[in-house]
Amino acid sequence: LPMLPTTPRFRYIDRVMSLFSRHSLDNNNINVHQTGDTLYATSDSSASSVFDLRTLETLGPLDAAYTRHISAAHPQTTVGDAPDTINFLCDPTTLRLQLYRDSPGAERVVIGEVQLDHLPLTHSFAVSEDYAILFHYPLMMDTMALLSGASSVVEIMRWQTHRDVLAFVFDLRPEDPTPAPAPAPAPVFTFSLPSFFSMHCVNAFQIDAPDPDAPTRLVVDLVAYKDADFVASADTYGQLDLMREPERLLRSKAYKMTPELRRIHMKLKPSGGPRGARAATTRGTWVASMEEWDAYDAAVCTTHAIPSIPFEMPAINRDCRGLAYRFVYGVTTSRMFQKWGITKTCTDGTSRQWAAPSNHFPSEPIFVPSPQAEQEDEGVLLSIVLDARKDCSYILCLDASSLSEIARAYLSVIIPFDVHGRWVPRHACKG
Repeated sequence: LPMLPTTPRFRYIDRVMSLFSRHSLDNNNINVHQTGDTLYATSDSSASSVFDLRTLETLGPLDAAYTRHISAAHPQTTVGDAPDTINFLCDPTTLRLQLYRDSPGAERVVIGEVQLDHLPLTHSFAVSEDYAILFHYPLMMDTMALLSGASSVVEIMRWQTHRDVLAFVFDLRPEDPTPAPAPAPAPVFTFSLPSFFSMHCVNAFQIDAPDPDAPTRLVVDLVAYKDADFVASADTYGQLDLMREPERLLRSKAYKMTPELRRIHMKLKPSGGPRGARAATTRGTWVASMEEWDAYDAAVCTTHAIPSIPFEMPAINRDCRGLAYRFVYGVTTSRMFQKWGITKTCTDGTSRQWAAPSNHFPSEPIFVPSPQAEQEDEGVLLSIVLDARKDCSYILCLDASSLSEIARAYLSVIIPFDVHGRWVPRHACKG
């Protein structure tokens, strides 16, 4: 894992010098994103690497001016016929987070900003048709610890148990004309939610009322944990020595990973003024259940769990991003990481599962829609699976509707566990 200490550890002088290097955050091994014809590899920094789809040759940084900021490894795509990319930059010195939009062939545009109180670890976020929703978790990173002995991200993380999660809701709709250089808009809504942690948002969508003066309901689904101990502790799940000792694993915080598919409802009360007026951010109220929802006329939010087989690495039909949807796929494991599978969960709480054979280890499923699909789950799932018995990997193809196995294509090499992937149709990139 990129957040764990190196072996051997970096020397003190190496840690100091890395703070001044423009290339210290360019280990982009987490995700792949596409804006127009540009494909690039990402991590939780701004130093994304553009590459050639045909040769896989690295062409250079996505934006040479920003290589030392915190960003999201999961940029999001706007909803519509001409999709743009939405992501954020957070300056580690000022803690100012700026939300931006990248459009094919156009310059980057800052569309919102907010001042944070600590460096964020917002690995992913969500967008609906009109809004971007970012969660600021109570996971602090003590960067000064890098100068006093720490040599990895895990060693500088501090989980703040009694602090709330802040949810920032930014308006993605075009602003009314304003005199330059006006500041970027603040979030239109901010909610404080009881403490939890999430690495992966699944999807978000909005339900607009027929009456333009009535509230909009914003729905956000994510994979939630009660805290971040499984990534911020000394016995994090990625440590190889820990994974080799089952008895120690049972006592570790890694074994206590309990992901939950959680749905967040937000009621967004219209401000009554134009977006360009840059009204003050509305502070929303969290309530414990939907029974209390109607008691509040202003902005309010609540959460509940969607019953499911616990899973991670969520994937959906990308045509449903930002829209109402039904199905989410993921990787599941049990019995001390010995039994693996791929799940399909419906938002009504029903699930089904493909169970991997013994000593077969699947990676994140990737949904590929059928060319003439009429149903949301009409397509296939692709996953890279390590067959430890044969000491090689294969591409698994499942029917996305039934999770029945269609085919396996064994490879001549072992492909280590990846993190995230992407299906890119041949016609999606020039050349």
